[in-house]
Amino acid sequence: MIKKTFAFGPMVGLPATEWVGRDVGKFLDGCHGIEVIFFDNFQVLPSADAIFVVMRVIINRFGP
Repeated sequence: MIKKTFAFGPMVGLPATEWVGRDVGKFLDGCHGIEVIFFDNFQVLPSADAIFVVMRVIINRFGP
């Protein structure tokens, strides 16, 4: 079986990172040869076959 690594993050303490990122990651970890790792920021991206960005705060620079 081919092992794949999935990375979830950034894990910044927001509810969505726990509900979506950590919960889904923990569910997938070990399923069908999947290894899941979590990362905290974009300074150093993890070595993974797929990186899932759980939530990215978008700043509206053009209006209120």
